[in-house]
Amino acid sequence: MPRRWFKVWIEEWETGSIRVDMDSAERGFWLDMISKSLKGRVEGKICRDSKGEVGYSNEELAQDARVPLSLVESTIAKRLKDNSIIIHPNNVIEIINIWKFQSKLEKEENGRKPRKPKTNLEKITNKAYYVAKTLREAIERAKEVDPDMTEQQLNELCRPDIKDLRKIVQDNERKKDVN
Repeated sequence: MPRRWFKVWIEEWETGSIRVDMDSAERGFWLDMISKSLKGRVEGKICRDSKGEVGYSNEELAQDARVPLSLVESTIAKRLKDNSIIIHPNNVIEIINIWKFQSKLEKEENGRKPRKPKTNLEKITNKAYYVAKTLREAIERAKEVDPDMTEQQLNELCRPDIKDLRKIVQDNERKKDVN
């Protein structure tokens, strides 16, 4: 199944060897190569067929990406030099370590069950957890600011958030009753 997107590590992209070894046009074509290899019929290979045995000529790659042939050739030469690609017979280009450009979600998608939508109870529970976590942090911060605060004063500070949570629960119960 063709990938819908791929990731680029910011740190490596901005400070890695690719920045030093390749000019901006070559880096752009390199992204096109990654995209083409993930979109194709054989993941990680730039090829025409479903078996990964027939590739594209450099002229076809240049025409498809709308770039000069010299750019395709220089990018391929640099990627070969740093062992980022392998060229198989019939000009099939394989990108080494293609998994680096995939998300964990995309890698697991084929064997994964679709996620169920959250129920109202799950949404309320998540909201309650978030509010409770926020309240704990607020209480700890208040204690830092004023260590002499009593438990009753701390509870008074947190009361508006608890009311908001109660209102959310009540609203959801009303919606549930209507349905």
